[in-house]
Amino acid sequence: SLLSACGIATLGLAQNSPAVIIGAMLLSPLMIPIVALGLALAIGDVFLGFRSAWACLVSVGASLGVSALVALLLPFQETTAEILARTRPNPLDLGIALLCGLIAAVSAARLPSAGGGTVLPGVAIAVALVPPLCTAGWGLGAGWRRDVFAGAMSLFFTHLAAIVFASLLVFLSIGMATSEETSEIRAFVAAREKGRPVHAWLDRLALTERFRKVGGLGNRILVSAVAVLVLLFPLNSGLKQVKREITLKREAAKAVDRFLPGVTLLSRTGSVGRDQPSLHLVLLAGATPVEPSVRELEKHLESRLDGPVRVTFTEVASRA
Repeated sequence: SLLSACGIATLGLAQNSPAVIIGAMLLSPLMIPIVALGLALAIGDVFLGFRSAWACLVSVGASLGVSALVALLLPFQETTAEILARTRPNPLDLGIALLCGLIAAVSAARLPSAGGGTVLPGVAIAVALVPPLCTAGWGLGAGWRRDVFAGAMSLFFTHLAAIVFASLLVFLSIGMATSEETSEIRAFVAAREKGRPVHAWLDRLALTERFRKVGGLGNRILVSAVAVLVLLFPLNSGLKQVKREITLKREAAKAVDRFLPGVTLLSRTGSVGRDQPSLHLVLLAGATPVEPSVRELEKHLESRLDGPVRVTFTEVASRA
C-alpha cells in the first residue's frame, strides 16, 4: 500500500490535485513504524527500536525510488504549486507535527479499544508524511532539482522528529516506562522476534549492550528533544519567507490602490525568491502612461519591505 500511495501522491503532485494527494495519505502506513519508534525510546527496547528504524528507512528509500521513477517517466516535469508548498517548511509545520504525533500516540495506545483507530486517518492527512517524500523523489526524477529535494526532505525530517518526540512524551505520560509495563512489552517483543536472524545478531552484538548502558531514559529524552530543537534553525528561514510573502501581498494591494488610482488592474502576481521579492502587474492600457507611477510604487514597496523589490508590468489593450 505504501508504494501505491507514493505513486498516487506523485501523480497528484504533478497534476496539482489536492484531492488525489489526500487519497494517497489515507493509503500510507508510514505513521505506524514512526509511532513504534517513539514507543521503543520510551521503554528503551533496542530490538523494537531497530525494527522500527529499519522499517522507516526501507519505507523512505522505497518511497523516494517509486516517486523518482514516476517523475522520470512523466512527459513533463512542471513544478506545481503543490510541489512548491512542500519545499519551504517552517516552525508552524513543526507545531502541527507535534500535535499530530500526540494524537497518533494516544490513538495507538487506545487500540484495540473501540474507536481508537478511527483517529489515525485524520492524523495521516494532517501530518502528510508521504507527499514530502514524493516531492523529494520528484526532485530526484525531474533532473536532480536540489532545492526541491532538500526542502521536501527537511519537511519530512521535521515531521519525523516531531512525531517521535511527541509519541515518546505520550507513552511516558501514560506509564509505559514503568518497570512492569516495560518488562511486559520487552518480553512480548523478544518472544515475537526470537529465532529471527536479526534478533540473534543484535543479541550477540556488543553495541546492543552498550546502548542499554548509555541509553537511559534521561538520555533518550534529551536526544529526541535536541533533534527537534536543531530543526528549528533551518525552519526559521522558511517562516521569514512566509512572513515576507504575506507582507508583500498586503502592501502590494494597498500600493496599487494608492499609486495607480483609476487604472484597471487585471491581475497581480507576487513572489519572494532567494534574491529579492518580485511583483508583476497586468494592467488595462489607458491614455496616461503608467511607468512613473509603477516606479513610485516600487520605491514604496522597497521602503515597506526593507529591501529591493522588482516590480514589472504588462499593459493590454482590452480585457480579452
